[in-house]
Amino acid sequence: MTALLHMKYAEFILPAFGVTAVVFLGMIGFSLHHARRWKRRFEALSRP
Repeated sequence: MTALLHMKYAEFILPAFGVTAVVFLGMIGFSLHHARRWKRRFEALSRP
């Protein structure tokens, strides 16, 4: 990782990695939230 810090374009690459990580975590959180919501709704509609 230290080699990455001394590269010519490190000031552009490292923030891009950070933004990508935040976006991926947001997409995972959004997907899990909606999956749980749809599961609760399905279970509620399946009950007699």
